[in-house]
Amino acid sequence: MSLNLTDKIFLAVGLVDFGLAFICIGIALYMAHTKIDVMLQHLRNSPLITTLSPLKYGGLWGKLMLIGCISGALAFPIFYVKRRHLNADDLKKFPAPLKRKLVVLYWCSIALLLVMVGLAAFAKLGLLKHQHPATPLPQATPPWPIAHALPLPLHTNKQPIPRHPIPLHQLLVVMR
Repeated sequence: MSLNLTDKIFLAVGLVDFGLAFICIGIALYMAHTKIDVMLQHLRNSPLITTLSPLKYGGLWGKLMLIGCISGALAFPIFYVKRRHLNADDLKKFPAPLKRKLVVLYWCSIALLLVMVGLAAFAKLGLLKHQHPATPLPQATPPWPIAHALPLPLHTNKQPIPRHPIPLHQLLVVMR
């Protein structure tokens, strides 16, 4: 089975998106393993972070959730400061290079998730039309000569010709 251009593009975008998502998860886990203490130390007066800091000991999933929470709070600081989940002084003292990395990681993850949702919507809604090849495929001729003498039915509604309900091996037995 060969893929047409649309399917190849869809497959390439999906594979690249999936691969980049795994890279983002790897970067987040690396940052959680190496920089989590620095992040928690700089955000020690923020109620949201102190509440979620035990996730540090929750294994890979816990660290991934904690990094996601911290990067989300740093990506939307006004939202969290207004609700008093994030301390404004902690936010000012947070290291700028680490903050930039976390915010970029957050937005890249959101963008990759949106691409995945978009690809799923395209596939589910049937917006990717399968194009038939320009040259018709050769038709198989039946082994008996009488088939060439029979007139072919004309179909005007462009629907496929219905198949006979009797399997071919039974049909051949009846014809003998």
